[in-house]
Amino acid sequence: MLRLAARVPEYVLGTLVLLLTALVNAEVALRYVLGLPVAEVDEIARVLFVWLAFLGAALGVAKGAHISIDLLGRRLSPAADSLMRRLAALLVTGFGAYLVVDGIRFERQVAHSVLTITGWSVGAQFAVVPISGALIVLYGLQGLVGAGPDPGGAGPPS
Repeated sequence: MLRLAARVPEYVLGTLVLLLTALVNAEVALRYVLGLPVAEVDEIARVLFVWLAFLGAALGVAKGAHISIDLLGRRLSPAADSLMRRLAALLVTGFGAYLVVDGIRFERQVAHSVLTITGWSVGAQFAVVPISGALIVLYGLQGLVGAGPDPGGAGPPS
């Protein structure tokens, strides 16, 4: 059950990619083949892209897929390298906590604003910020205790 729950962000991301791809392709076909532009598509695509970017960043932390420079790490002792990786995980975790706190504040601030065409809440568009922050905190903590794949998201040595 826990393994399935850990995969939820991946499933959500996959679904968002499929939706965004289908939506943009449909808009291109409607606009350029049938001459029927649909104004809502651009706004919906923007909302999906914001969610995709923030959830993708969190998943990047989980998988250690973010860009890193490991030149210094290769020259340090294994103990110093481990310390640097844990420090990086601590910084990432702190950034995730910032996203949670400031994301909630921002989401509340814009919750009563609406998107122009769809009428959706702007808060719904940015609700992903504290969600991704919470995931980043979780993945960062996993890195701190060594349970995650490469603490701090430093990625494999290249």
